[in-house]
Amino acid sequence: MFRDSSKKSWDDFYESYDGKFDERNMLHITIAPQFKAELESLGYKRQSLEENWHKPIEGEYKLDEEGNLVVIHSCPDREIFNVEINEFLEDLSINEDWTVNIALSVM
Repeated sequence: MFRDSSKKSWDDFYESYDGKFDERNMLHITIAPQFKAELESLGYKRQSLEENWHKPIEGEYKLDEEGNLVVIHSCPDREIFNVEINEFLEDLSINEDWTVNIALSVM
């Protein structure tokens, strides 16, 4: 499959929800370390160690204490879209089999 290198896997996610995101919660997606290459093939890059003190920004991941990869995205407003949080994985092109956990966190 041809993939436009300027387009990131999460671009369609943000476009499809048309700016209607939860103002309180963020999606925290924890991915098993053996899927690092797959995650990076989607366009994610490891957060620099100097910036590791804050949450990763869109397109970055950081390592947690167990060595898992953590990505954070805005959460579409679930009251409007009425979907479970694990359904957002497909929109982000993240395979559910890669995930250790997906949760909401307060901003």
